[in-house]
Amino acid sequence: MAQNKKKNKTAVTITSIVIAALLIAAVVFVIIWANGHKEDKPDDTAAPVVTVNPVESETQNVVVVTDSDTVDTEPVTDTEEITDTESDTEPDIPVDPEISVDHSRTTASSTLENGAVVTLDVDSPKVTSDSYGENVSKLNDLISSEIEEFKNSYALALSDPEAAIDGDGSYTVTYEVSRARYGTVSILLKFSVDNGGAHGSTRCEAINFDLGSGERITLDSVFSVERDTYVDFIKQYVLTEMRKDPDAYFSTEDGALDDSLDTEQFLITATGIRVFFQEYDIGPYTTGVPTFDIPYSEIVGLTAY
Repeated sequence: MAQNKKKNKTAVTITSIVIAALLIAAVVFVIIWANGHKEDKPDDTAAPVVTVNPVESETQNVVVVTDSDTVDTEPVTDTEEITDTESDTEPDIPVDPEISVDHSRTTASSTLENGAVVTLDVDSPKVTSDSYGENVSKLNDLISSEIEEFKNSYALALSDPEAAIDGDGSYTVTYEVSRARYGTVSILLKFSVDNGGAHGSTRCEAINFDLGSGERITLDSVFSVERDTYVDFIKQYVLTEMRKDPDAYFSTEDGALDDSLDTEQFLITATGIRVFFQEYDIGPYTTGVPTFDIPYSEIVGLTAY
């Protein structure tokens, strides 16, 4: 009997040991398994997470996660539209960078025996270009010759005691550039004289020049039709414009321009041909220098271009 109790006690001890060993092994297994499959917990200091929702159209919704609980949704367009940096600005009107017009200024002043002061103020244009060689010099020489002739009249006024100077006087040269591109230069020189009378006077001289050929441009080279044809056209166009304000002119009847239209006095502009007359040619002093712009659209079929 005592022997059986001893055996039972031994069996219980062995069983306890086995169970304990199994429990220890189970705990170790669980620890090893947990370490092998453990997921990193989110770090509060980690960078914000950006989540992109599935694309349902051409526009993506980007969810920006901020440090707070607020979530903002911002539309982002297609990638090609984002990287497109082309300007919608209209292209510049083409110009000829090879031609420029600079200027120089000359001033002088003299006192006559009668105490009158006569001044000279000359603003001279000078064309520059690296593409047209000696033809640029030809044009500048042509401009200079016109201005030098005017300067001579100033010198004459100073040396001639019979010069009609009543009080102070002035001799002035100014200019306007109506075109300087594609080898064509069109400049208007204005020569003004004031001899101290009731009012001064102004004479205009147009210089139209082809830098390519080195020749002066005339209306004969602009128009492709016979001279009588384009002259009649210009007269009729100008008379039509004059009749819109007849009081500004001596006459607006047919033939009023027969003796006053100078086919050398015109300018080439960006929009057409500008015809002008000298003071007193077709109107009183108050009319000034009458100018008339003829659009290119009106001379289609008549020009050589």
